[in-house]
Amino acid sequence: MPSPPSLERLLRSATAFPGLNVRVASLEPTRRIVEEQLELARHVEIARLRSEHQTLSAELHPDDRDSDLFDLQQQVTHLLPKVFRGGFLISLWSVLERCTQDIATRAAERAGRHLPPKLFRHSRFIAAAESAIHTAVQLAAFPEQVERKRLEQLGLLRNVLVHHDGRITELPSALAGLNNEQLAAHGLHVVRDYDFAYVVPTEEYMRENTALVVNYIHSLASRVFDALDYE
Repeated sequence: MPSPPSLERLLRSATAFPGLNVRVASLEPTRRIVEEQLELARHVEIARLRSEHQTLSAELHPDDRDSDLFDLQQQVTHLLPKVFRGGFLISLWSVLERCTQDIATRAAERAGRHLPPKLFRHSRFIAAAESAIHTAVQLAAFPEQVERKRLEQLGLLRNVLVHHDGRITELPSALAGLNNEQLAAHGLHVVRDYDFAYVVPTEEYMRENTALVVNYIHSLASRVFDALDYE
């Protein structure tokens, strides 16, 4: 039976990649806060509209009331989740990219190897990470193909949100041919305004992909640390 790691090794492991643990540990609490604030915002907007309608009472035309209710439904059901969850998803991806780059850069420095300084700027994240981790410690950045595919899909959705405001017409080929039910099975709701249709990630999608990113970063850091043989 192998002996447990020494306290010195545990300390070195915990401090091998400065700042990593703080950033990663904040992801799940932040995700929960986003959902709590989303629910609060819904209640606030519903209460506001009710108050306005009670104040105006008989002065409010039925068509105006219906219009207000429609606008509220669009905001509460569509816009707020799109803004809250979409914003967090973009931040989630940013943490994944930055942490992976930090791990690769520090590992290369410790191993005395050189990484192109703009590798992560000039290549897509998955390809850049594979090249950087292999150069630094001769490891596969994504040894699990299922995990790699899920991260790729997360990155594609992030790009659609950043560059196209989540429009369904801009979905990557892997998702573009799916109907609403199939997209829902992937954790994506389809919502519409007067002009366009959009995808909005569900709460479960955000929970699962936050865990995916957290677990991946921790696993990568652990594998890279072991490969550098700090004993």
